[in-house]
Amino acid sequence: MILEILLASVVTLSGTLPDSRSAAELFGKGLYEAARTGFESLPDNSVNDGYEVLCALRMGSDDSEALVSDYFRKYGSSSLYSEILFESGRSLFDKEQYPQALKAFSAVNQKNLDKNRWAELFYKKGFCEFSGA
Repeated sequence: MILEILLASVVTLSGTLPDSRSAAELFGKGLYEAARTGFESLPDNSVNDGYEVLCALRMGSDDSEALVSDYFRKYGSSSLYSEILFESGRSLFDKEQYPQALKAFSAVNQKNLDKNRWAELFYKKGFCEFSGA
């Protein structure tokens, strides 16, 4: 854990990442701030920008919902579409913004989401519906 934090600090301070694989590794380790910095430094495309949005959502960044809107406006549907909607829904759910969370959860195509997340999707979507959203 300490090594991961140090690695994230070095990457963040140096501002360089060799490739998207390094940023993805940081993302996989939950080092979202360093991963976001890495993805921001890479060329714009639907994958790099999508992971930048996912990092912002997982960190609870103030600009995360604006990034989601910008991403969908720029790319429309992508391979990360359902993942971004799911994370957006989770963020909104945690803020008790149930109508907006329900909208995000309802747009998720569960087939494009890891099966391990289906239970959370169904529970949170049902909770939003039950709350009168």
